[in-house]
Amino acid sequence: MELKQIEGKNLIYDGLEDSYYNEHTFKLNNGDEIKFSPLNILKLKELQKIEEVLYSCPNIRKSSITHELSSYKNEDNLSVSFKETDKYIIIISLGELQPGRYRISIEKVFSKSV
Repeated sequence: MELKQIEGKNLIYDGLEDSYYNEHTFKLNNGDEIKFSPLNILKLKELQKIEEVLYSCPNIRKSSITHELSSYKNEDNLSVSFKETDKYIIIISLGELQPGRYRISIEKVFSKSV
């Protein structure tokens, strides 16, 4: 499987905690619609193609030394996770940006080709 970047950074949510955990929807440039909730995405370290993704996302860094405890953060120090569909891998940063202010951004979207 080969990954091809098709979308860049895109702000999805910036607001209070009350709507942060809701399902969020965004459209890709090709019209496909992606839905996700912060509760149904996976930690970036669980992604099989993590090295290829990290190479394409220089703003994402590993924030822990041991693999078991490792997590990844973006330039705003938000956690980085991913959602995988049949056609796409979506890299998502999310978390509390400031006290009481939550943000969700799409870092990159990759299409999967065989």
